[in-house]
Amino acid sequence: MDWALPDIKGHVVIEEIKQQKWPVKVLVFSGYDDLKIIQATLSAGAAGFILQAEKREVIVEAIRAVARGDKWVSPSIYPRLTQQTTQEEDDDDNDDELTGRESEVLQKLAQGLTSKQIAIQLQIGPRTVETHTANVYRKLGAQNKGDAVRIAGEKGWLKQNNG
Repeated sequence: MDWALPDIKGHVVIEEIKQQKWPVKVLVFSGYDDLKIIQATLSAGAAGFILQAEKREVIVEAIRAVARGDKWVSPSIYPRLTQQTTQEEDDDDNDDELTGRESEVLQKLAQGLTSKQIAIQLQIGPRTVETHTANVYRKLGAQNKGDAVRIAGEKGWLKQNNG
């Protein structure tokens, strides 16, 4: 899907798709490499964001990754995106609320994924997953994964898996 659609922005369409619970995975194909646009698109629920300037092989790889259920961001923008995300999360470290990435890691933990599997799906390093997991435990007052999942479930923080 192109991000810049006539009369509507891509993230609005993605939010509608998610709200309707249609069983589709959205890979946004765009000429825009603005981090705010990319973050809005991914936050809305897109499975990936790829720049139009990418080589054919990279585009095919992105399509295959999203079809497998993985997340995908163009390699050329990924470092900037992770740097921005890391900075935002560092700013939020003292809060009791989970960051967006911590919530994603918690969801994956609740699904029974290992740190390595989470790292692959979220396209982050295993040590970064461990850091997010430690932050989740600290913020929830949990001693282990079972505690974290139970507490998050009691708080209503876990998304239901509908398929």
